[in-house]
Amino acid sequence: MRHEGEEKELRRLFREWRQAEGLQAPPFERSWAQAQAGRRRAADPWRPLCWAAGGALLAALSLVAVFNPRVPYTAGPTAAVSVSQWRSPTDFLLQSPGDPLLRSLPRLGASLEGTTTLMPKEIDGGSR
Repeated sequence: MRHEGEEKELRRLFREWRQAEGLQAPPFERSWAQAQAGRRRAADPWRPLCWAAGGALLAALSLVAVFNPRVPYTAGPTAAVSVSQWRSPTDFLLQSPGDPLLRSLPRLGASLEGTTTLMPKEIDGGSR
């Protein structure tokens, strides 16, 4: 029974809220009339002229870009780089001092005397 009272209270609060919102909203007829007036204003006679001027400007800029005497146009074959020879501009970031050690595999049965550590002797103080 307690929930029914809460539900009625919520309905009453929402009804009051809708009424308060309805008082603040402008009437639909006025909004519709403003929208229709704005649509008539948008159809002005200058619009086609603006489009034509914009198109002419774009064409003129295109002609200047194509026939610009200061920038020579070189239409020749460019040196194509093979995919297998291409290197990323940031490839050097992937290189580390221990690359040879990380790129090789240890041999079974080989002595560890010739094996170098990851830290060079100059960096770790030569204590080894």
